[in-house]
Amino acid sequence: MARKTQISKDIILEAAFQMLVREGYASINIKALAKEIGCSTQPIAWHFGNMEGLKTELLDYCVRFLGKIFCGIKSEHVAEQLEDIAYGYITLAFDYPNLYRYFYMSDVDGRKMNELTTHLRADNYEKAIGMLQKEYDVSAEAASQHMMDLQMYVHGIASYVVTHGGFSAKEEAMEMIHRANLAFLEQLK
Repeated sequence: MARKTQISKDIILEAAFQMLVREGYASINIKALAKEIGCSTQPIAWHFGNMEGLKTELLDYCVRFLGKIFCGIKSEHVAEQLEDIAYGYITLAFDYPNLYRYFYMSDVDGRKMNELTTHLRADNYEKAIGMLQKEYDVSAEAASQHMMDLQMYVHGIASYVVTHGGFSAKEEAMEMIHRANLAFLEQLK
């Protein structure tokens, strides 16, 4: 008797993730995913119950992936730290545009993805705000406002990359962010 091939939960999640990255969130359904894996729909139903169960676990899988992109601040200088954070967004927009759309340009389960990913960057933001306060001798409110200004600028560029292209390379986008960051920091002095 031939042994049945086991399709693990991890194989299914990775296939769903690859579909999301390649084709976007709307492309994921049980039949398309089963075809992607080369199996029947039964293993998907067995592991996840239904599509909602799969999509809930896929969200967690994607958040873990996002954590690898936002892997932390590497620099001791506050201006560079802020750009380390920005680089995560730009990397996502350039290298994984459908994933950027999924996290920052859509609703999932009626919740904004931004709320779900806040914890990934919270420690970095708090550290950067503290360093801004110390280095520029400003209030927490002023430091937070700087972070908000830079965040809006970075998300604007990242959203533009995802929807219109317009940049030939990450370096071009990061150079614009670098100049804006320095200008925003100059306003703190």
